[in-house]
Amino acid sequence: MGPKFVNREAFTVMGVPVHSMPDQVDFGAFWENEYMPHDEAIRPLSVDGAYYGVWFPHHGDGIPDYVAGMAVPVGCPRARGRDGEGGAGVPVCRVRVYDGGHRRDLR
Repeated sequence: MGPKFVNREAFTVMGVPVHSMPDQVDFGAFWENEYMPHDEAIRPLSVDGAYYGVWFPHHGDGIPDYVAGMAVPVGCPRARGRDGEGGAGVPVCRVRVYDGGHRRDLR
């Protein structure tokens, strides 16, 4: 099944960031090697059991941040900034949802 689009209320994504251009990220390796070691700690905090890959605007250098993680309650005390395991606020938005698990074919 292909992706579908859904509207979401604001949420916090808690996970692991990478500061990189999209065409420079091996998403499969990033999720497996960088995010998954934190999954056991983050999963119990998840509000919906879904995984999110979220792009955030750059901080003046033209390079965006990508956060691989899960949605946790807004204001979750364990969700910190985008450095290391942490959280980042996502405003009300429309998101693409993939069924069928891990998207290893994204690059």
